[in-house]
Amino acid sequence: MAKIINCPACQGRMGVPDEFRGGRLLCPTCKHAFQMPAPSPTTAVVPARPAASAPATNKITCPACQATKSVPSSFAGGSLKCPTC
Repeated sequence: MAKIINCPACQGRMGVPDEFRGGRLLCPTCKHAFQMPAPSPTTAVVPARPAASAPATNKITCPACQATKSVPSSFAGGSLKCPTC
């Protein structure tokens, strides 16, 4: 992926492909030669995966048939069709 940099002499913007990072560049606008910084080593941060646990559930009662069901908490505030009715 190209990195957008500014020429240190004229501040002209240019896209530089990754394979040129760390090498000498020539500004196409002012012809100033300069060294492009090498890519800094990066460390990928992988978020910790939470331990597998049973999803939180809520017990609801159907107002029509009075059947009681457990549903995931993510359904809170929503509407569901009763599987018993």
